[in-house]
Amino acid sequence: MDRRSISLLLVFVALQAQYQHASGGGNSLNNPNQKTPGDGRPRIYIYPLPDEQYRREAKNARQENGTFYGLNMLFPRHIRYSPYITDDPEKATHFYVDYWNYWVNQGGNHVVAYLKSKWPYWDRTNGADHIFTVPHDFGRCDFYDQVEDAILLHHFGKVSWPQIAAECNLFDKWGGECDSLMQNALKAHKKETFRACHIPGQDMVVPPPPYELTEQSPHFISMYTNPDKLPPPANRTNLLFYSGKIDLHADQEGAKLRPWSDAGYSFGVRQSVHHMFAGKPGFAIHSSHTHGSYWQDLTNATFCLASAGWGWGGR
Repeated sequence: MDRRSISLLLVFVALQAQYQHASGGGNSLNNPNQKTPGDGRPRIYIYPLPDEQYRREAKNARQENGTFYGLNMLFPRHIRYSPYITDDPEKATHFYVDYWNYWVNQGGNHVVAYLKSKWPYWDRTNGADHIFTVPHDFGRCDFYDQVEDAILLHHFGKVSWPQIAAECNLFDKWGGECDSLMQNALKAHKKETFRACHIPGQDMVVPPPPYELTEQSPHFISMYTNPDKLPPPANRTNLLFYSGKIDLHADQEGAKLRPWSDAGYSFGVRQSVHHMFAGKPGFAIHSSHTHGSYWQDLTNATFCLASAGWGWGGR
């Protein structure tokens, strides 16, 4: 089974396990009536990492059911109920690293060293049959080099590194300076180092948990958790709806002298859309995350723009 297949299977396994758990199916490892995959089917072994060392700090920093960056907390909880999970590492075809890292590179090198010291499986393939969940904004680019051959489940999906180090003011800079793909192509032409944030066919892009900042979560998830409160089907009078930050520096001193100086963080997409369509008939373009007419504007639009920004892949 190739990497693309195992990545797709992982998502299926999680969804299947979540359904089984919700319907009272129980953990397949402890359920004698649960069928297990036949020969030739993948089996995933979940490493029993010490909780105090590899999960405690992250657990203290956030709640499992209340964070936008909780993929590495939620995913292993669901796949444990799958018939593709094995408790015998010798029968495993793949290995899931149940590691919670809250900040970028937090203890990452330590977990690989620990795996290599306790089990022989990492060194057999240099981690190519090992699976990590990565909730970081930049996917693989935010992860550590030692997992270069491993399978990563993350939200980003963009191959190249985004250009955000320098200010990107679309009013006084050439757009190519904000184009990460063009900048990386120039690096490749100059034979400079290029590091992929996502490797197609090896990594898998998955949706994030449906949570946002505490004060904003109710606006986003209320209709998902209470579908009976959804507005009735509307006559979609607007062509496009967008709601989100346009200028993160708007409240800073001198912001008017350098409008949208941070446009590079969103590849200039939302700023361009705002500049072209804000206030025009048929367009509901808002410069805040949430507002009183959020769901009304959402259901009244034919298209919704989900542009890049902080929390790149997830949002």
